[in-house]
Amino acid sequence: MIIFQNNGEIDINAIKTFGVSVKKEGSIGFFGTGLKYAIAVLLREGGEITIYSGENKLEFGIESLEVTGESFDFITMNGERLGFTTELGKMWRPWMAFREIYCNCTDEGGEIFESLGHPKAIPNKTLVVCKGKAIEEIYRDINLYILQTLPMVSNEYVELRDKSTRHVFYKGVMVKDDMPQSLYTYNIMRHIDLTEDRTAKYQFEVIREINNGIVKLDDVTVIRRIVCAPEHTLEHQLDYDIHVTPSDEFLEVCKQLAETKDRTANNKAIKYALKYIDANTEPQVIELTPLEQGMYEKSVELLGIAGYNVMEFPVKFVETLGTGVFAQAKDGIMWVAKSCFEQGTKTVAHALLEEHFHLKHGYRDCERDFQTFLFKNVLTLVERLNQEAF
Repeated sequence: MIIFQNNGEIDINAIKTFGVSVKKEGSIGFFGTGLKYAIAVLLREGGEITIYSGENKLEFGIESLEVTGESFDFITMNGERLGFTTELGKMWRPWMAFREIYCNCTDEGGEIFESLGHPKAIPNKTLVVCKGKAIEEIYRDINLYILQTLPMVSNEYVELRDKSTRHVFYKGVMVKDDMPQSLYTYNIMRHIDLTEDRTAKYQFEVIREINNGIVKLDDVTVIRRIVCAPEHTLEHQLDYDIHVTPSDEFLEVCKQLAETKDRTANNKAIKYALKYIDANTEPQVIELTPLEQGMYEKSVELLGIAGYNVMEFPVKFVETLGTGVFAQAKDGIMWVAKSCFEQGTKTVAHALLEEHFHLKHGYRDCERDFQTFLFKNVLTLVERLNQEAF
């Protein structure tokens, strides 16, 4: 049997009631339903579960009951029928139940161990005692679900372990098991959204944080291996569509790969790095042609009609800002590349408005708050045109 033990006595109401959550800040779970799910899953899989809240023993079982012509297995606690059945968490797998109880225990600074004999109740402690082939096998393969080793390299975004896998972890706990095969095991350290079963809610958040962490690495051997990863791997598929300033080591590796024209290198990583390498070089300020000057003045005029005074900040026009970069907000100045004018007046207006927003309101590219801000501005324009508020 597997025993999860931590200090304090679990409130019985937290077991019986949905929506009760007293998780501390930084805890992985917060929904207040996970333990109920775990109990249902373990019993559905033929296992046994007993909880000791101090000296109070809580034994869980099943009672069949017909509801509108169908039979359901209701969960019982010390013979009392609770308000949920073994259908709860129907999509959960046994390892998810193990992970839930494990996280509850470790969130409280507890410990997990295997025992041949049934434990005794301990005052001021909570013990969750689980029996069954499934959960015992999961405990013996705990490394597949809960990280147990120290990282080889790490930063504020991710930890890396030198093991190829299809799993991704979040704060030490597996949250995705269906990723492309990766060269390394990634443990995300910054906040991402989770579903109620503690799996990653959005794949783009997982990819973004892995990408952010990679470009911040300072181990050149690891960086080179990632940037030159084989085609079938997760690392090769990264698009580097991020806005985190890379480490000097990442830039140096990519610069060397670009200079040697290494065909194994991820071209998207090289382009991403070159933007920052080019940005560190003082851009060459240029004079606009009469045609370009007309496009600029037209853009300023139309944006002013819409209520946006982009002349609030100085504008400098430069030969280039790097591959694929039309404009940039930096040091209180809107920098616009010559290539922007090649895309037409609408692109020039787009660039001026976006960089104006960056400087005036402090938003960064690809932030959710920036997206919300833009939508609100669009709707405000609709109100002005219609002369009626929503």
